[in-house]
Amino acid sequence: MNRCSENRTNVFVYGTLMRGESRHDALRDQVFVKETVTEPLYRLYLIEDYPGLVDAVDGAGVSIVGEIWSVDQTNLKQLDSIECTESGLYERRKIQLAGSIPVADAWFYLQNLDRLTEIGTNWRCR
Repeated sequence: MNRCSENRTNVFVYGTLMRGESRHDALRDQVFVKETVTEPLYRLYLIEDYPGLVDAVDGAGVSIVGEIWSVDQTNLKQLDSIECTESGLYERRKIQLAGSIPVADAWFYLQNLDRLTEIGTNWRCR
């Protein structure tokens, strides 16, 4: 099937799904679009050995570094499973990006942030 005619979704990945990271194989048959950053509206925390993205409180956000991928609907469901959306660990919703692609889907961490370490703007620089 022609990828241009498929129903595809842009997703923003910021951790283990990025190129060179441990879960990147989940995107191997998808289309890399570009590296980008978010608008300065978010915070990034270390959750064991993976990151958790959350909305910033009181305007104290930073721009998070990540990648945009164009994924098909089958892959989108697989990514939801990897991110444990059904169990409530993460939720997929729109994120505000800087640059020519202003919005994509991303996975937001839904659990308690107490005792978690904030890791700045870039998962790779933790």
